[in-house]
Amino acid sequence: MAMCGAKRGEMTARAGCGEGERAVDPQIDRQWLRGRRILVIGLARSGIAACRVLAGLGSDVTGNDQKGRGDLDSAALDEIEAKDVRLVLGSHDPGLVHGIDLVVLSPGVDPRLALLEEARRISIPVIGELELGYLLAHAPIVAVTGSNGKSTVTALLGEILEAAGREVVVAGNIGCPLVGEVHRASEDGVIVCEVSSFQLETIRRFRPRIAIILNLTPDHLDRHGSMVAYVDAKARIFSNQGGEDVTILNADDELTANLAPRVPAQILTFSASREQQEGAFVREGTIIVRRSGRERVLMPSESIRLVGPHNLLNSLACVAASSVLGVADLAVQQTLQSFQGLEHRLEFVRKLGGVSYVNDSKATNVDAVRSALESYAGSVVLIAGGRAKGVDFRELRPEVAERVKALILLGEARQVLHDALGDLVETHEVRTMDEAVTLAARLAEPGDTVLLSPSCASFDQFRDFEERGRAFKRAVARLAPPDKDRQ
Repeated sequence: MAMCGAKRGEMTARAGCGEGERAVDPQIDRQWLRGRRILVIGLARSGIAACRVLAGLGSDVTGNDQKGRGDLDSAALDEIEAKDVRLVLGSHDPGLVHGIDLVVLSPGVDPRLALLEEARRISIPVIGELELGYLLAHAPIVAVTGSNGKSTVTALLGEILEAAGREVVVAGNIGCPLVGEVHRASEDGVIVCEVSSFQLETIRRFRPRIAIILNLTPDHLDRHGSMVAYVDAKARIFSNQGGEDVTILNADDELTANLAPRVPAQILTFSASREQQEGAFVREGTIIVRRSGRERVLMPSESIRLVGPHNLLNSLACVAASSVLGVADLAVQQTLQSFQGLEHRLEFVRKLGGVSYVNDSKATNVDAVRSALESYAGSVVLIAGGRAKGVDFRELRPEVAERVKALILLGEARQVLHDALGDLVETHEVRTMDEAVTLAARLAEPGDTVLLSPSCASFDQFRDFEERGRAFKRAVARLAPPDKDRQ
């Protein structure tokens, strides 16, 4: 079935409103924003994009970040300053909200800031960049969330839609802030948007036509405080949906499947292990789509190019969404057979001396590392570590004991990881990525895989997971081939 956009006037403003906080003006749009005094907090990608768009709409914009200019993207700051955005750097002064009409919050900023508490106290509405992008969008949105696989599914679904000849924009937490991309999609198009738990914390009216929840495993507990709070944040993705909308859930993930009674929309499910009433599943090695009691045979599951059982589930999520979007089977088949994946997600880097080097820098939690380890048949030399996110690394003990021949640890969490896993296999601690890769090359034998799959955030040593992954790839590129491989 073809997608239809939800009517803005039908949406409620109750979600995300704190005590004493007024609801966002239901007429908020481009016209409302013109001339309004708006404070944007957090000047990384999302905040810069929000400043740029708001200034272009004629808003009076102030950009604020606790970091100094030297710790931010100076070129981006110069650009928005040229658009008359006023910058206040080095602190989050609560007094900044006085005289402001609206606060726009970047997802990386803690919503418990004193500045935000002051905004709520004096009834200044606070929304996130995701919400702002939604309010400015013309096209219906397919929103993708989950602990792992969000970027892969967002990109893969975008590729499927493009192969089908549809007007599509891919945006969100994948690296292109929604607010900066919505202008590229008309009412006849589709926006496929990756959304995080941080972004969902601050939604009010965000209502995707299709919401996809891939899985729910411990992550960002340092921010959310508990698994219950984390799951509740993810569940907000469907909180404003209605009966004409669709939510797609992973039936093989217990926490995700258990959300079904809370969903106000139509539900589709996907599974690699058992048949589903409505959705996509695997039967005897073949992907089946079932809608309204009718089945279609799509393709053999082994013909999917992406490796790993987790990527089979990711592909099934895209199959289910494609069935809602009315995409022809041929476009789905061809894309699943050709899509190679994204940088930093089980990215094959090089084979040297019979050893494969794989960059999985995006694996910032335990479950992502578990999926990575399950994707390779041979022994693994695992490089892990970084800044811990409040998860229990001991959950990896079965996989490490079975699949890892050596463990190389770096970053702030290396001792915690050593304590949790170091008794199982040969374990080393290093200080730099170059040391880690050099040591891994020495320990690995032909047929092994050297895998960077950190299970931690990157912020102790790197700007983000992308910088960490590229550091790994540079170190791998510098490795000299074994003597027998030289010509």
